[in-house]
Amino acid sequence: MNGWDESQHPRDEQGRFGEGGGEGGGEGEGGGVAVSGGGANKAAVQAAVNAIPKEHLKNAGIASVTVQATIVNQNGQQIAGLARRYGSGPTEIMVANSVNGKALKDPTGTATHEIGHAIDNASGLRLSRSMAPTIHADANKLSAADKYLAQHYLSNDRELFAELYKLKYSPSKKGAFGMGQKTAEKKFAKSLAAMI
Repeated sequence: MNGWDESQHPRDEQGRFGEGGGEGGGEGEGGGVAVSGGGANKAAVQAAVNAIPKEHLKNAGIASVTVQATIVNQNGQQIAGLARRYGSGPTEIMVANSVNGKALKDPTGTATHEIGHAIDNASGLRLSRSMAPTIHADANKLSAADKYLAQHYLSNDRELFAELYKLKYSPSKKGAFGMGQKTAEKKFAKSLAAMI
């Protein structure tokens, strides 16, 4: 694998693509992955890591999770988080404390979303490809208003997978796809049942 870097995809403060960016089931314990860095989001990001099943972290090769003041992508834009791996090296997850001077609304969800990317990328995108038909079937039933809220995710199977992963595993339970938690869980129920 040549490597990948989610920072090339611009996102807004919720971690969604912009013009420029479930229950953990008690299975997680952070897999021995500690969060480094500092700032207001460190505890929230550690909570996300702790909620992820150990085998997910191990299979994704996540070696470090870092909280830093800001993260800038390849286009010079600030983003909420990213997952990256170079060659056969370890996977790094980074979460910002703020984007363009605004605190993240859900740093736990952002971290979980980025971990979802890392897991998918480690599978050679097999997970997002295999889940795409189920997620699209749920998404096709959304109202026009809900499709508008979820538009950042609907055109990209990798983003759909990462956001569904967030919906299932983020301990913050602040929702996904631009919707509240209970609404998103109801509208993506079949996808959640099929998620790893």
